Parts: sequence; structure tokens; C-alpha cells
Amino acid sequence: MVPVPEVTARSRVPNGDQDRRREGWGRDDRVIAVPARNLRLLRRMKVICARPNQKIAATNADGEKRQANPLRLVRLRLRLALLTMAILPMLVSMTLFRAFFGPALSTVELQVLALMLVLTLVLVALTVWMARQILRPAEELERSRTEMRRKYELAREDSMRDALTGLGNHRAFQEELDRELEWYQRYRVPVALLLIDLDDLKLVNDSDGHAAGDEMLREMGRMIGEVARYADRAFRTGGDEFAILMPHTDADGAMHIAHRLLERGQQPVAGDRLLAFSGGISSCPQYATTRTQLYAQADAALYWCKRHGRASVDVFNPMRDRAASQEASNELSAQIARVVNERLVRPVYQPIVDLASGRVLGFEGLSRPAPESGFADPDTMFTSAETVGRTVELDLACLHAVVAGARSMPADQLLTINISPRTIEAPHFSTEALLAILSRHGIAPERVIVELTEREKVEDIARLQAA
Repeated sequence: MVPVPEVTARSRVPNGDQDRRREGWGRDDRVIAVPARNLRLLRRMKVICARPNQKIAATNADGEKRQANPLRLVRLRLRLALLTMAILPMLVSMTLFRAFFGPALSTVELQVLALMLVLTLVLVALTVWMARQILRPAEELERSRTEMRRKYELAREDSMRDALTGLGNHRAFQEELDRELEWYQRYRVPVALLLIDLDDLKLVNDSDGHAAGDEMLREMGRMIGEVARYADRAFRTGGDEFAILMPHTDADGAMHIAHRLLERGQQPVAGDRLLAFSGGISSCPQYATTRTQLYAQADAALYWCKRHGRASVDVFNPMRDRAASQEASNELSAQIARVVNERLVRPVYQPIVDLASGRVLGFEGLSRPAPESGFADPDTMFTSAETVGRTVELDLACLHAVVAGARSMPADQLLTINISPRTIEAPHFSTEALLAILSRHGIAPERVIVELTEREKVEDIARLQAA
């Protein structure tokens, strides 16, 4: 490893081969130098400095501690206030008593003074007891909030993880991709993207069964976890599709990781089966500066490899892959247009239940691609629509399908519909247009709850408020 005069991109530099093996480094891993001005950023990059198959520890301990401090401060202030209210009048009374009767006290006066001291101690004890009784509900509420926050973090972590491979899922990939591009825009932190597609998963499913295919996916996830570096983030984004985001890495560094994966894939697993895959690479800012460009370029390089022998990985070539990228985009656009025109989406409804009574309050309307649409799951369908700029068309087709399918619902039940921010920001979409769709299918507007999807960010907040 060549020494560099600047701060390296790692959270720490391993000491010797033993640390390298333990943290997933290879002997010839590339180390990209980072200017010292980015050191502060690197110290905050805990979310990406985790192995791909390792659970990301939530950094809420300090946050919970900070939120618990106000309650502790309130408890202290309340006790001081109650103690002051209990002790101060007694001290004043004792002082006035001494001033009135003088320093020489009779036996009766001493008994009265002792009684006042006993009353003071009783009041102090009552004050402590009263403070505990007053603060007990607040403490129980704070403990409940802390437990709820912990469970929420665990549930969110599970929702961002692929259950089969242990890697991040498609949603986690989209969020991490946005975060990486934001870091580039703000701090000029480079990032490389490697898209992977298993070549023979369908063949294995058809010949050996889906259990063998699942084992092949799990083995691919384990292999990526062993080869990927400490700061890399790996995801399973689809049925046989994987992605690795490599911060502080250029295209050459990503190709180095891809070659190591190819070498590992040539070692037989699960009997005599090999893990053959194709891959495409792009990097920011070397080839792309936006998330759409980065993903499309890596996908174009992957598409080229799939058409030229498979079992290979290549970097995006602007001259070579321009036509392939355009051809793939045209095919994808035509596929989305077919889904929209032929209404190849079917509605599904998820019940909304009152936990106290068990009564069904309504349903959340969701959309799934029809089997003949060519899309295996809704995530792939909506991501493809976003890539080719057909999100609004697909969104409206799904909206029509959900509303039309809800006509048989009881009139007293709610209907939740999901709409993309791109659709609401579209010039031809308005509240009147939505009301017209509901009226056409006999759905009362007061029954409908509109929920914005989380796939895209809101870009025109003024238009959203106006709608």
C-alpha cells in the first residue's frame, strides 16, 4: 500500500495484514487520498463505514441521553422548589420564634422548637414523596418514548434490509445513492457504482428449484460481504440484481473490486455451481454528476456485458455505450408506455385496523404490475418509469386502477391513495383533476386520504401547497 501525505478515506488505516483480513481489505486495495478539509466529514460518515452484511448500529444513545437530560433537569428543579417551599417557611418560623422568645428558651419552648423540627423533616419527606408521585407519569412516558424510539429504529432497520441476503434492499439503495450524490455536491466526495446481475439465476430456478436459487442469492450476498471493503455499501436491488456503492473510489478502484468478485465467483459453491455474473461500473464525477446519470451509465455498461458473452464487468464507455444506453432506455420507455396504455397494473388493498376495537377503518390502495407487464415487482416498475421520465403517466394509471377497484368498498370506510410528488408537481395535475377521477368512480372525497410516496423528493413545495 503506497503511503499518501493526506488523510485516507478509511475511518482508520489497518495495521498490517491481520487487520486487513479482519476488516475485509485486500493486500492491493486502493486508497484514495482525501484533502484534510474533508476530515471532519469522514468522522461523521458512520452510516457508510460498516460492512455490507453488518447491522448498522443506530447512533441514538447520545440522542436519547440528550433527550433525557431535560426530564432530569425538570425533576431536579421540581424537587428543589418543593423542598424550598417546605423548609423555607419553617426556617423563617424558627428564626422569628428565636427572635421573639430570646436565646434562653424554657422547656416548653424547646419542645415547641423540637416539634417544629420534626414537622420540617416530615414535610421534607412528604415533599420527596410528592415529587416522585408527580414525576412518575412523566418518567414512565419518557421510558415509553425511548422504548418506542428503539423499536422504531429496529423496525426501520429491518425494512431497509433484504431478508434473504442480509444486504440493503432497493429502498436502502435509493436512499444511500441520494446521500452519496449529496455528499459529492456538498463536499466533492467521489463515489463509484457497481451494478451486478447474476447470469444463470433463472436457469437454476427452472432446473434445480427456487430453493437452489435462493441459496445462490445468499451465497452471492456472502461473497459480496467478504470482498467489499469496510466503507462500501452493498444492496440487493431486485430478483437477481445487486449494487455496490463505493465512496472515495474511482472507476479503476471499482473495477479492482469487481475483478476480485469475479475471481471468487469462479470458485465452485453449492456443489459444482459457479457464481457467474455481469457487471457495469460508472463513477462520479468521472463520468456522471447526478444519480440518474450514474445509474443509467452503470446499467448501460452492464447491458453491454450481458450482450457480449456475460460473466464480465466493464466500465461505462461514453462512445460505446451511448447507443446501448439509448436502446435500453427506449425499450424501457416502450415497456412503461405499454403498461400505461393497456392498464397492466392491478390494485391491492391493505387494511387499516383500529387496534383498540379490531374494526377495519379502511384500506390503503397499492398497485402491482400484472404478470404480462414484464415487471417482476412494483419497485422495478416505478424505478424504470422514473429512469425514462414516465413517472406521472404510470402514477395516474395506478391511481385510476386503485380508485376503480375501491368502488365495492363500504361507504363508511377510508381509502388511502399514494401519489408521487412528480405527479402533484405536474402542470396538468390539480385538485379538480383528482376530484374528477374520484367522482367518475363514485368515491366521496371526504373518504380519501392522499399520501405522498417516498421514492422522490419534493422539488416544488409552492406547487405542492397550491395543489
